[in-house]
Amino acid sequence: MCRRMFAPVALVCAALLSACGADAADLVVAPTAAPGETAAPPTAPPPTVQRAVLTLVDFRDAPDGEENYPEVPVEASDNVFGANAVIRVRPGTEVIWTNVGRNDHNIIPLEPSKGFGVGQSAFKPGDVHEFEFDEPGVYEYFCDIHGSKDKGMVGAVVVGDGEYVPGQPTAAPDPDALLAGTIRVPADVATIQEAVNRAAPEALVLIAPGVYHEAVEVTNPRIVIRGEDRNATVLDGEFELTNGFKVLANGVAIENITARNYTANGFFWTGVLGYRGSYITAINNGDYGVYAFDSTHGQFDNSYASGSPDSGFYIGQCTECDAVITNVTAEHNQLGYSGTNASEVIIANSLWMNNRAGIVPNSLDSEKFPPVARVHVIGNTVIDNDNGDASRANNQGFDAVFGVGIVAPGAIDSVIERNYVSGHMRAGIAVAPNPDKNFWPAERNRIIDNVVENTDPGGVDLAVVAAEPGKNCFVGNTFTSSAPLNIETVFPCDGENPAVGSDVTAGAVDINDYLDTSQNPPGLSYQDQPEPPAQPQMPDALTAPAVPADPGVVPLTLDLDAITVPLP
Repeated sequence: MCRRMFAPVALVCAALLSACGADAADLVVAPTAAPGETAAPPTAPPPTVQRAVLTLVDFRDAPDGEENYPEVPVEASDNVFGANAVIRVRPGTEVIWTNVGRNDHNIIPLEPSKGFGVGQSAFKPGDVHEFEFDEPGVYEYFCDIHGSKDKGMVGAVVVGDGEYVPGQPTAAPDPDALLAGTIRVPADVATIQEAVNRAAPEALVLIAPGVYHEAVEVTNPRIVIRGEDRNATVLDGEFELTNGFKVLANGVAIENITARNYTANGFFWTGVLGYRGSYITAINNGDYGVYAFDSTHGQFDNSYASGSPDSGFYIGQCTECDAVITNVTAEHNQLGYSGTNASEVIIANSLWMNNRAGIVPNSLDSEKFPPVARVHVIGNTVIDNDNGDASRANNQGFDAVFGVGIVAPGAIDSVIERNYVSGHMRAGIAVAPNPDKNFWPAERNRIIDNVVENTDPGGVDLAVVAAEPGKNCFVGNTFTSSAPLNIETVFPCDGENPAVGSDVTAGAVDINDYLDTSQNPPGLSYQDQPEPPAQPQMPDALTAPAVPADPGVVPLTLDLDAITVPLP
């Protein structure tokens, strides 16, 4: 993930904003382009899920007339190897990979005998890896933390003038070898990984109580993975394994299970059509707790995430995400929810407490499809998100929103309504632009019928931070303080906005209060966050039928009109 964050209630420069990676892509190659140019779109039919097309960039002839580029840079941000992911070079060219993301990555050659890769320990944020390619050939690679051999964070170096055909996707399993019905772990098969590898569509992988030291990669579609006991069926990475579950197949649902102590993510879906996490628990994982990237038609419900130094729940990079988060709890994270460029998401009926900041949909250039739009935040309880001991990101820019309940940096056409927001140091609800490589204004957002109280002295209940107000409007809120003063009069939802004759600078927020994070509490490591209480079980976990996460089945439909402010 890279990722995400915004500079919220403050105009924070792009350098402060680390965002989640740019794209979980199938290795599809478009026509060749010269460096800095844009190739014509590919002629292959479009994929069913939004994914980048990786253009083969030709570095054989330098623009200054030299025989070749002596070296070619490749940036590894979070979830993508950047514009130069697939390159053609002459023999003797040195390729220089730089980890410009916030997370550890690695470079794994598709053919292990071609030893040009680098391990995670030597490719942390800021690290550089160099390799001189002397022999003609095709050198394909991937990051196995954020992708697989043919999907996600992938790349290739083509040396010389030979033909390049991208590596073929992993062959589908033999249907005759797959198991239908219920596959029990460990009664039928010894490991969770073996079970998901052998599961036919609509099969149920049912996992007995126990602690499983596995990092499970799911490539079989439309299966359901379920623990018999949410609190006793546990995947434990022991702070050595990367992801608890990494899902690269459509329609996979995970239920009633805990993933803890992974160096990256507890539960991770990437590049899929249809996903669901129900009654899942993510504890003290090194990036995100519950995470969907470049995926659509999804749902997180009745789940819990704590201790993540990025966010407890994250949905990113989808223009029409068609996603719902409901009845979840997030605490002790850097951010309770972060959603970079994740549009058409509903966040409802959930508890966000004791994080460093609460709910943060945001726009950034570091992922595709900005700006974030049409996010609906409704009926949530958002309290005390100024926890100085909560897990803190290495990137100090994340902490610009420390002490804010709900903030929407660079969001447009979104609604924040009927939430109960209490006990924040800096602001209860804020709307702000997000300056990145591009400037992402906050525009046409509606903040209505919220109850905001108990904000610390020196903070404000409601705030707009913007050089231009952006037609954001406020109405029907219960609050005491605002920036600017009289915010519902200055920025009404009916009539002129801002109101004729109003002073948008009176009582305005001091941006510098947010830009300087050096005095913010340092936080504790994600490895040292408190153990949460036992979480509610999925009803009838031993007997409930397996329901894959097919579009149309997920996400569930909420009756938004029936949701009221969850007053204490």
